[in-house]
Amino acid sequence: MAIGCSPKDSFNGVSKVFIWNLSSDLFAETVDWGEGDLRVLETVEGTLIGVTDRYLNNSVGAGKGSMIIQAYSGGAAQVLKEIFTQALTGKTIPTSKVVKNGRLFWAAKIMTNTAGTTYDEGLWSFGRKNVNYPYSLTLDVIDENIDTDGIDAFGSAANYFFIAHSNDGSVDKTNDVATFAFTSIYESQVFDGGDATVTKRLKTLTIYTAPLPASSSMTMKIKADGAANWTTIGTLSTTGAISRDFYNIESSGVDFPTFKELQVRLESVTGGGEYTGFRIIAEPLIGSN
Repeated sequence: MAIGCSPKDSFNGVSKVFIWNLSSDLFAETVDWGEGDLRVLETVEGTLIGVTDRYLNNSVGAGKGSMIIQAYSGGAAQVLKEIFTQALTGKTIPTSKVVKNGRLFWAAKIMTNTAGTTYDEGLWSFGRKNVNYPYSLTLDVIDENIDTDGIDAFGSAANYFFIAHSNDGSVDKTNDVATFAFTSIYESQVFDGGDATVTKRLKTLTIYTAPLPASSSMTMKIKADGAANWTTIGTLSTTGAISRDFYNIESSGVDFPTFKELQVRLESVTGGGEYTGFRIIAEPLIGSN
């Protein structure tokens, strides 16, 4: 049995995990889980996976913190993923957890701007499809009904999630694609084309999807050089389509912005469209820096 314990002291507190064989008077092993508040601990593929809140919701974090995913299978706990915030979220990560199909699910709220006015909140997951795939961290379910009080707890039955939120007894249930009304969002890593000091010109952006169902749409957005807001490039909405190229900003015909670093966002707005990938074609501006 693995028993996770969080620090009582908010200043420089360290979480611990105690390994017990269920019969001895002493713990078989004590694992130092590092600084922060260990909120979720579970086994995935025989490995202990823990989710730590490092000053996400703590006034001593100087307005910044991170959500850390660590793994332990002997030796020391290893950091696999870390998501940083730029402002306090004001909502502790609930201790609710679910393991489904080799993935660990939990709830968390992550601020995404310095003003603390926008955030990603919902059910996150960590795991992989099978041993041939790398581990990945995903924000799987976003519930747009949640207010500033956030998610209180959640549970699962079959392929449905039940989300208690807003500190008032509200419960939402995920549904099938025909009636689930929330936007599905994918945000890419930040791309720099191999050199973040060089300015590039975008030539083409391409979105790839599974054949689009009727009345569905997929929107592509970009953010250049850490801009505060996303720029909408265009939308793919043709029934049965599997890709679309964009050569400028669709609504205005204005050229793409130049960039040193670029991030892509794909939104499945209606009808259950599923993206399968995207492509960026860009070229460096000669003599730029």
